Amino acid sequence: MRIQGGMGILRTAIWIIGIFTLLSGIVGVSNIMLITVKERTHEFGIRKALGAKPSSILWLIIVESVTITTFFGYIGMVAGIGVTE
Repeated sequence: MRIQGGMGILRTAIWIIGIFTLLSGIVGVSNIMLITVKERTHEFGIRKALGAKPSSILWLIIVESVTITTFFGYIGMVAGIGVTE
């Protein structure tokens, strides 16, 4: 009975740690993308001047953030599995 209670507490703690890890990852990626957009404002202005639609610029930013998140998320997952094994 005590073992089950201890495992339940451990499982809950792991979930909480996982949720906070994901939240910190979201904040990190958001900050990186904010800096990227701020640095590339000139480029986006030139694109708009040449006739790019705002949706194409937004799509470019979203694709870049998803690519970065997927790539480094995979690296983190592989590293985590490697450490636990």
